[in-house]
Parts: sequence; structure tokens; C-alpha cells
Amino acid sequence: MPPYEVVVDDHDRWERAVTRAAAAVRYFGLAVVALLTLAAAAVVAFAARASLAARWDVAEALHLVGAPDSYVTRLFQERFFMLGVKAGLIGAVLAGLAGLGLSALGGGAGAIFFLPRFELNWVSAAIPAAAALVSGIVAAISARIAVANELKARWS
Repeated sequence: MPPYEVVVDDHDRWERAVTRAAAAVRYFGLAVVALLTLAAAAVVAFAARASLAARWDVAEALHLVGAPDSYVTRLFQERFFMLGVKAGLIGAVLAGLAGLGLSALGGGAGAIFFLPRFELNWVSAAIPAAAALVSGIVAAISARIAVANELKARWS
């Protein structure tokens, strides 16, 4: 009988490849979130400029009676902050419903490796609320910058 050779595979090479792939997916996801945030900020800036153009007579009247530009920009900032928070809350609710739906679908034996289980804890519940607040902050900052630049361009 020929001698047999035993090879032990500890899966280190495969584990490193899977870890690198998971890190790449994580960074890709963060890049997508950053791009979506920038796109949302651009849309809010466009909407703030359009809203200022629609109410230009009011802004000009406020300017004529001595209201500083910061007062006008604060009005737009507050309005778009609230709109951003409302939109963020709606998105958080829809994301939660989508997570529950995926969790219900992920119970099968074949899909259990691809679809995560939905486990609700305090950290998981805080993330959508924080995302709603961040969307309001992004909207407020974007509206403030857009309106301030527009007022400076028109009155300078």
C-alpha cells in the first residue's frame, strides 16, 4: 500500500479573503451613505433657493425694514430642519418595516445565511432616530448655506 499524506486545512487563507471582502462591502456601504447625504444636501439647497425665489418679496421687505440676513437664513434653516426631521422619521419607519419584512422572509433554511435576523434592542432602535436627526441637521445646514449665498449674491 502506498503511504498516505494527511493535509490539514485551517481555512486561514479563506478567512482572510472573506474578511477583506466584508471590509470592502462595509466601506462601499459607507461611501454610498456619504453620496446619498451629499445628494440630499444638494436637493435641499436647490429647494431652499427655489423657496427663497418664491418668497423673494417677503425677504426683500424684511431686508428693507432692517432685518439682517441671518434672520432670513434662520427662518429657512428652521423650516428645512423640521422638513428634514420629518422625512428622516418617515424613512426610519419605512426602513424598520422593510427590516421586519426581510426578517420574516429570512426564516427559511436556505435564506438564513443571506438575510439577517431582525433583533430589536436599544441600539438598533436609536439608530433610525439618530438618522432622522442627522437628516434634519444636513437639511438645515444645506438650506442655511444656500440661502446665505443667494442673499449675499443679490444684495452685495
